[in-house]
Amino acid sequence: MFKTDEKIYSSPAIQGDMVYFCGGNGYVYAFKLDGTMQWNFDLLGGLRKQNPKKKALRMVKELPKTMDWGRLYNVTTKSWASPVLDGAGNVLVTGYGSGLVSLSPTGEKRWMQRGDGPQYELAGSCLGSDATVYTVFRAGKLKAVSNDDGKVRWEKSLGAGENWCTPSFDSELGQVYAAMSWKESRAVLACFGADAAERWRYEVKGGMRGTATISHGDDLVVPALDGRIIRLDRKTGQVRGETRLSKDSRGIWTSAAIDANGRILLTVKEADKAGSLVCMESDGKERWKHPIGKALSTPVIDANGRVFVGSWDGYFRAIDTN
Repeated sequence: MFKTDEKIYSSPAIQGDMVYFCGGNGYVYAFKLDGTMQWNFDLLGGLRKQNPKKKALRMVKELPKTMDWGRLYNVTTKSWASPVLDGAGNVLVTGYGSGLVSLSPTGEKRWMQRGDGPQYELAGSCLGSDATVYTVFRAGKLKAVSNDDGKVRWEKSLGAGENWCTPSFDSELGQVYAAMSWKESRAVLACFGADAAERWRYEVKGGMRGTATISHGDDLVVPALDGRIIRLDRKTGQVRGETRLSKDSRGIWTSAAIDANGRILLTVKEADKAGSLVCMESDGKERWKHPIGKALSTPVIDANGRVFVGSWDGYFRAIDTN
């Protein structure tokens, strides 16, 4: 067990005998599986060493983008998303002040691609099949970046909103799904080919926080923040069906997981301190529900059908689905 000085929203990523995660404090950590820390990397760089007056001025300038005025909460987490690992052992992360960064297996910076707007990056990245890294930046742009040297191959505007949603890459169809959200009112989910051509665009009422998940068939599973799961045809963007799982504010915050049978598993917030792990058939019909308290965690499924999930009640659970 390792304790950081701020919250951790990142999931861990494992490759070989190493595990990587991002802390809310803006550090990337690398551990051996036996719990020995190998290195950490500071995404803030020189910003952490600024004098108090400059830090205060920077916070005031960023306030329009960091303050949730409805809840009177200033969002200052320095890194939200999970690391992505490429086949060579390099670590791709996003964070405050650095944008998108590629680190070597030993923690040295390979390259950096900064965003064009506010420094608080929320979304992570995904890898395409041609060594392209896709990231949605806070300024509202989806950028396709070369994993070799960090140079931008192309970019597309999604509109200036909140880039909570990490993009996902469809290797079968050669396309990327990327979203931009406007608070809790609406989001835009767009599909682009690897050649930068826009293939379709869909507006999600209620906004989005999670990633669109690619199913085994033709479905793209889209989590709407207002508690609905929407199934889109990934080729056309047309709605194939939707299921409402919660009427609570921010009912579905995270992404769905898909098991080997095409079943959809996700956590649902049903009240301030209540929620469930829900399993749906591939057509959206509820199969079972397990109460786990308020949970903003994406389930992980192992080869034996066990589901692992965390909850804000402080417990980590393993649930047998067979």
